[in-house]
Amino acid sequence: MESGYFVETDGILTNKLGITDAEELVSTEYRITDEKIGQVLANYHPLEFNIACLLDIHRQLFDTIYPFAGKIRTVNISKPDSSVPFCYADFILPEANRIFSELAKDQYLRKLPIEDFSAKLAYYAAELNALHPFREGNGRTTRLFLVLLARNAGYLLDYAQASRNEILRADREAFAGNMTPIQNLYHKIVFKID
Repeated sequence: MESGYFVETDGILTNKLGITDAEELVSTEYRITDEKIGQVLANYHPLEFNIACLLDIHRQLFDTIYPFAGKIRTVNISKPDSSVPFCYADFILPEANRIFSELAKDQYLRKLPIEDFSAKLAYYAAELNALHPFREGNGRTTRLFLVLLARNAGYLLDYAQASRNEILRADREAFAGNMTPIQNLYHKIVFKID
């Protein structure tokens, strides 16, 4: 573990709030980011959906919590229950460039029928999850990015239509190469805006 991310050796991420208790940090982080998600949805209307947009969303959500808000991670990470790492830190930028170039070629998913849109959205959700460019807050940042992308394309992406476990399972399965659960998930939670 790189020393710049943790308070000494206790595994608590260094934070601007001076919190040294893991449970307190998690609850405070969720309280703050829940409020900021609403602010971003109300006020942020990106024209391009690229790495700069993803970094900006992360910064807006976490800037009062972490000094690394809006910055690409510099260490390799994996989920605690997995030995398979997310994208190695050295490859995040090249992979991000590949993903976002592909998304731009797909015209940010505009003008697609709902079946094609939800399938493509599932693909990009899986790609961004595997990229996992931040030290913390990848899921919230990616989901908000996808909500904004969907809104821009004329769709509503409603994560409330699925359970947290369903979303996490779909992400895990896609990371392991099984795209069926994530495709089913996005088919279920995407709605056309009239």
